[in-house]
Amino acid sequence: MLISALANAYIFGSMASLAQQMNQKAVKFQAELDTANTAMNSLKLPLPLRNEVIEYLKSTYQNKDQQEEVKEFYEGLPVPRQEKITLNIMFVSLCDNRTLMEHLNPDTPAFMALVNAVRLEFCAPGMEIIFQGDQVKETDCLYFIERGECEVYNKDSLKTESQYGKKIRVLYQSDFFGVKFSHL
Repeated sequence: MLISALANAYIFGSMASLAQQMNQKAVKFQAELDTANTAMNSLKLPLPLRNEVIEYLKSTYQNKDQQEEVKEFYEGLPVPRQEKITLNIMFVSLCDNRTLMEHLNPDTPAFMALVNAVRLEFCAPGMEIIFQGDQVKETDCLYFIERGECEVYNKDSLKTESQYGKKIRVLYQSDFFGVKFSHL
């Protein structure tokens, strides 16, 4: 009876703590939305643009929060477990990539060498991954989009659309990019 009461107390305590954390996140996000709304009012932005910005903030916040939780979970694991998870994620991700699968067979040593060579990197929404003209190490030259999308800009374009240059492409899940990947 006492053990049951202790277990119930622990469960309810954990639930209360989780609810408090969720409430803190919601309050913080609402404060960010209020700041954005105040700034957009001051700038007298048209309603469609305001709605677009709010939707972007909501989407980014949700994805960023999930990404941070996954990263925190992953980094809290012992290195051998991280390596096993990375191998599994990379194997599944590479197998899901139709373009890559046209050239590689998952049952070959070359495919497994690729799986073992890649490393897992978490990129938050809006994070800049690589810049045109950057000196990149050969080992860091290939990036796979596992989830989300990635915008590609050409900074040398005469028609500049943003501070990054002209948007030339959007990459989606299963796309990949890099500096040198001709060895595949």
